[in-house]
Amino acid sequence: MTTEGAARRDIDPVQELARHIAKAGCSPIPSDQLTRIWKEVLYPELELRVGLKLTHGMSDAKLGEFEALVDAGDDDAPGAWLEKNVSNYPEIVATEIMAIVDEAAAWFINAEGPRATEVCANV
Repeated sequence: MTTEGAARRDIDPVQELARHIAKAGCSPIPSDQLTRIWKEVLYPELELRVGLKLTHGMSDAKLGEFEALVDAGDDDAPGAWLEKNVSNYPEIVATEIMAIVDEAAAWFINAEGPRATEVCANV
């Protein structure tokens, strides 16, 4: 995914996170820090959540097909396979992106200012 794949779903999670934080009246967090937080913390969580949702109920044969594509190292093949074999793949991704954005924004909004700044500085 760009901004690790989310752009394909017409959602920029970094912009959405910044928008949520600003809407709550909080001090803005620099976009480079939000991008780093997305890539290093939130995107791996997205992969985990989407993976769990997609594999739930998938047959062993289908799971084997998908794993073979991932193991082959072709970055585009797994996504194309998912779009062909999981009809609601784009919706699952979009839903999970927004859930993670909402959760992260809530954390920043509810965190004490110095603690949120410290976390951003250390990512």
